[in-house]
Amino acid sequence: MNSALGFCSEIHEVFQFLKFLPDLDVRRRLRKPSKVSTSVTSSVSRSSDQIISASVNRPKIRGRPNVASRKSSAAIDNSVTTDLHKDKDGYKIVCYYTNWSQYRTKIGKFTPEDIQPDLCTHIIFAFGWLKKGKLSSFESNDETKDGKTGLYDRINALKKSNPKLKTLLAIGGWSFGTQKFKEMSATRYARQTFIYSAIPYLRDRNFDGLDVDWEYPKGGDDKKNYVLLLK
Repeated sequence: MNSALGFCSEIHEVFQFLKFLPDLDVRRRLRKPSKVSTSVTSSVSRSSDQIISASVNRPKIRGRPNVASRKSSAAIDNSVTTDLHKDKDGYKIVCYYTNWSQYRTKIGKFTPEDIQPDLCTHIIFAFGWLKKGKLSSFESNDETKDGKTGLYDRINALKKSNPKLKTLLAIGGWSFGTQKFKEMSATRYARQTFIYSAIPYLRDRNFDGLDVDWEYPKGGDDKKNYVLLLK
C-alpha cells in the first residue's frame, strides 16, 4: 500500500532464511592455525550490498585444554553473538507464527509465549481471513473476548520485551486459495473495501503491517489488479 496508508504490504515469497557462509580463505586458516596470529576476522555476507563482520578471538592450542582455553571459547561465542545482534537495522530476521500451531500435541504445540522476543526483527502472524471482502480473523481465539486474551494480543505482547519488534498480520496462504483474492482485487470498489477495512483493523489490534500471501496470481488481469491493490 502507499505511504498515505501507513502500512506495508509484503509478498510472502520475498522472505527467506538468512544463510551465513564463511569466507573460503577463513576456513583454510581455521583448519591450519597460524603461529603468529591469535585472532581471526571473518566476513559473512547475506547479499552483495550488505556485509556483516564478526571478529572472534582464537585460543592458542597447546596440549590439553585448560581453563584459559575454555574462557577463550566462551569469548568466541560472546563475540559472535554481540557483533551479529549489535545493529539489526541492517538486516531482517522475519519469523512466521501460525495460529494452528496451538493445536499440535505434546512438544509440537507452540504458542506466542514460546517465541524468544529478541530473536526476530519481524513476526508475521498467519493467517487472517476475508469476510464479505473485509479483513477479519480466522480462529475463534485470535481475538481477545470474554476476558480471555487472544492470540493477536499475545503476539503483540512480545513488544513489551522487545520494543523494536514489528508484527504483521498475513492474509492468504495455500488453503486460502486464489478466488477470494481475484474477487477482492477485481474492481476499484472491492479493493477500497478491503483497504479501508484493513487499516483500522490492523491499528486497533496493534499490528504494524500486512503480509499479502496470494498463492498464486495468474494471468494479466491478476497481475494488474494485484499491483493496483498493493499501491
